[in-house]
Parts: sequence; C-alpha cells; structure tokens
Amino acid sequence: MGWAERARRKFQRSIEKKPGILLALPSLEGFSRTEQVLRALVAGALSARPDFPYIVDPMVLTSRYPVSDARNDCTQHFMENTDHEYLMFWDDDQIPPDNWGDLIGKGDIVSGTTFMWSASRPPIKRLQVNQFKINDQNISETLSPRLEGDPYEVDVVGTACMVIHRRVFERLGPRPFSEPVGPDGRRSMGEDMAFCRAARAAGFRITVVPTVHFDHVKSVGLFDMLQWGMAMCTLATQQGYQKGFDDATAGSPQAFGAKTGAA
Repeated sequence: MGWAERARRKFQRSIEKKPGILLALPSLEGFSRTEQVLRALVAGALSARPDFPYIVDPMVLTSRYPVSDARNDCTQHFMENTDHEYLMFWDDDQIPPDNWGDLIGKGDIVSGTTFMWSASRPPIKRLQVNQFKINDQNISETLSPRLEGDPYEVDVVGTACMVIHRRVFERLGPRPFSEPVGPDGRRSMGEDMAFCRAARAAGFRITVVPTVHFDHVKSVGLFDMLQWGMAMCTLATQQGYQKGFDDATAGSPQAFGAKTGAA
C-alpha cells in the first residue's frame, strides 16, 4: 500500500471515527481452521457497515518456524503496509467468541481468557490459564483464572488472542518477538513471555478482559484427561471444588506437584 492510499484511508477513518484493526491469523502449518477464517472474513465484511464500530482487515499469513518469526512477519506487515491502530492475533488453534471486539480500546496490550494444556506437568497442573505474574525471584507463575468481572492487569499473558496498539511497536520496533536462549543453548522462555517483559520494561500495561473467552483447540490424549480428572476429583474432595480449582490452576507446577504427591 502506497503512502497516498494510506493517507486516504486514514482520512476516511478520521471522518468515520472508526479504529482500524489488522486481524492477523499466523499459521505455521499453512492453513487455519474454517470457523476461525470465516469469523475473520465476516468481521471484515461487517466493517463496511456504517454501524460497525471497527474497520477490520483480515490476514492469514503462512510463515515459518520458530513462532517468533511468524509473529514478527505479522507485525512487520502491520507497521510497513497498513496504518491501522491495532494488531490483533488469533492463533490458528484459537476459536474466537462473538464478543472478541470487547478487547479493542482497553489498553496498550489486551488479551481475552484462554487456557493451555501441558501433558509434561503433574496431572493436577496440566490445565492452566494463559496468564502470569512475575514473582520476587523474577519467575513467571500462573494465575488463577477469572471468567467474569472487570478488566484487570497482569505481568505476562500469552499472545494467542492478543490486541496490541500501534504505539507498542513504535517503541519496540517492527520485529519485537524473540525466543531467548540460556547459557546451555536451550530456549529459556517463549516469545510471548519475552515480548510481555520487554513491553512492561518500556512502560506499557497488559490487561485481561475476563469475559472474552477464546477456545484453545488442542489434541489431548484420553489417558492424560483421565489422570487430570482423577486428580481434580481428589483435590475437590479434600478442599472443596472452588478452592481446589483455584489451587490447581495457579502457582508453581513443580511446587504444587511435590506438595500434593502428583506425578
């Protein structure tokens, strides 16, 4: 897109008073789920209506490993080829809800609520919400999920369903995602944690809107599910359902696994 076209579109949006959103669907495998793509296309079509609050530009981008390169390709395209205010990530394993637009205009970096699954953890810790706090030892700890209520701030959140304002990339650059490597040559943290830490160090805030629920589609073994379900039932019996659920979905997986004897 040339500068004249960008200027024209920016002027048009200033008249319509609609924020522009690049809806990025990064796909490492070369495809995205049909429902996800259709929702993005519908959002793009609806944005032509005068009563629709946003201008939506959907983009499915086939990229390469590592995932930080996939995200950087999206952000570079966003900065160099659009004049939109917001970049929104829908990962190719995330199914967006109808109220995804509630994430727009809530802050510098905003996420909905989504869960993650890790079969390598103790059974009771396999299902976690993708939100974290940084403790006094500079280690990220999983937070307890909130599925309702007002928006709240966190230290780190996953990039799977994230809205980022343009000013963040103006400060951090067009390719801000990386996967740091430790002294042993192994990856020390994911690109989402590294990005959030850099953004917070630059003075930006990270917000979660708990009422926007993205469904994280995963392939999970039934035996893994059985182990998790049995561990949850045991914990609920011992502590009561709500406290058991809060304890199971927050804190340090290693510490909690040792405390409960989960393996």
